[in-house]
Amino acid sequence: MPRLRLATSPSWIEVVLHDFDSFLVDHAACERKASATALKLVSHYSDRILLVRELIPFAQEELDHYAQVMKISSSGA
Repeated sequence: MPRLRLATSPSWIEVVLHDFDSFLVDHAACERKASATALKLVSHYSDRILLVRELIPFAQEELDHYAQVMKISSSGA
């Protein structure tokens, strides 16, 4: 897992916790967009086998992340 180069600002954490539902909606949108972009690239560059091999698992992982965030947001967290 990648490590952050800088610590997360405590003030940012306060903002997120103040409106966690909005944070979850935004985070879910980012995960969905990452998956959709990867699939769009797969479609556009379908002749580039190595690229497609890397992008398909990435798209699947991002879609899984999207489902996880949606599950959290629908559970009332």
